[in-house]
Amino acid sequence: MSLYNNSTNYDASCHGTASDDPHEMMSIRIYFGATLVFVVVGLVGNSLSMLVFSSREMQGVSSNVYLLTLAASDSFYLVSVFLSKTLTTLRCWYFIESELDIVNRSDVSCILLQYLSDVFSNNSTCVILAFTVERAVAVFRPMRYKELCTVTRARLVCALIFLVIAATIAPYHVMFIGVWEDYGICAILQQHEAAFYVLYVVEMFIFRLVPVAIIASINAFIIRRVTSLARAKRQWMTGGGSGSTSAADSERHHQPAQPSTRKTHTEDRNLQLTIILILVSTSYVLAYIPVLLHFVMYKIHLSNLIRVSREALVIVGNYSKVN
Repeated sequence: MSLYNNSTNYDASCHGTASDDPHEMMSIRIYFGATLVFVVVGLVGNSLSMLVFSSREMQGVSSNVYLLTLAASDSFYLVSVFLSKTLTTLRCWYFIESELDIVNRSDVSCILLQYLSDVFSNNSTCVILAFTVERAVAVFRPMRYKELCTVTRARLVCALIFLVIAATIAPYHVMFIGVWEDYGICAILQQHEAAFYVLYVVEMFIFRLVPVAIIASINAFIIRRVTSLARAKRQWMTGGGSGSTSAADSERHHQPAQPSTRKTHTEDRNLQLTIILILVSTSYVLAYIPVLLHFVMYKIHLSNLIRVSREALVIVGNYSKVN
């Protein structure tokens, strides 16, 4: 049904929450269910992460600043998704007479929720990039790591990232988004659609696509470096495949036991942080690829280079967002 059909029997705010096509409706149900689960599980997990990384003993490591910021950013993003999408679906399905979908009730809530969703989505990507660069310094320049990667510097980087993103995307979110008076739905204002999409593509390129590409590239070098160091360490511990060592060598190896223990502990902690980075950033890259492909597919469809049915685009979009 067309969004522009000004019919009293059509609730435009429920656009995208129902369909006559069974396959499309199934994708909508899966997307809603997955979103609800991810919001609940994500908020619980991120809350626990914030409690851990904000503790006194954790505040002395710069990497934990990025992990704390990432957990907070993801939490705010999940809250914005719940308020802007999940509540609307709940109202359209179960609470039809209520005003549960606050995103569609005023220009302020409409602009604010869409703005916060984009801000924290971009922020999470760029924080992961900053964390990735910090881990690259730890792996490739370990002697200068403590000098370059301080807690104060990490906090400044996180604050700068947020301020730049927030200030950059605020103007066109405020000017080009609002509630359509005739339909009661939060959307891009018709007269500004072309301009908004151009700016949004630029936003995605700068704050999501480029960081994801850099993250993937740096990760590949980090994994290669860590694998190489682990192999060299195993060879050193086994004596490089040679025979037994002399008594003098054994004594020399055992004399600096205490410093060696501290060094090993530091190396193990750095390795754990590097593994956390690899898991977080790799998961994000893999999860973002389907969304990116759908976005490109949709833009190509709009340019008439390919022809894809609306139902196919909706289904692909819902399943890609589930990832």
